[in-house]
Amino acid sequence: MFIKAKCEHCQTEFEDEGIEKTVWCPSCGKETHILPAGSNFTPHIANAAQHDGLILASYTLAILLPMFGFFAGVYLLIKKQPGHGVAAMALSSLAAVIWFLVF
Repeated sequence: MFIKAKCEHCQTEFEDEGIEKTVWCPSCGKETHILPAGSNFTPHIANAAQHDGLILASYTLAILLPMFGFFAGVYLLIKKQPGHGVAAMALSSLAAVIWFLVF
């Protein structure tokens, strides 16, 4: 028996054989969870909070320890956060110059 599922990333509806499992979305290719109808569990909210902490840590490192902040920016680029990644890398470069001038 097939059920209608909805990708938690691209919101595309597709059919699958079961619930309460993880499958690959046929549209965007990302992992998505198939949950029972009426379920209030939303795993992408937890991931968003995790990304917010990572972004905050990257900016903090960029200011305090520019070399590590630069690599944190590269990591954000890899994790598909290009705007924050480039900003952390630019901020770390600016902070490195300022730290150099101060000392």
